[in-house]
Amino acid sequence: MAAEPRGSLKYAADRRRDNGLTLDGFAVLRFTNEEILDDPLEVLAVIESLLSKKRHDEGNLP
Repeated sequence: MAAEPRGSLKYAADRRRDNGLTLDGFAVLRFTNEEILDDPLEVLAVIESLLSKKRHDEGNLP
């Protein structure tokens, strides 16, 4: 039972870190260990999709 509050604190700290990175202009993607180990091609596809979108969006700057 003691692990749950600690897990909640870690989750909150992770969200604050993600928010700070986003405000600094970084994109944050999160993957579980299982996703990376079980389906690395899907993980790569998500990363490639983000990069493609960012390139496209940068091309549309005024």
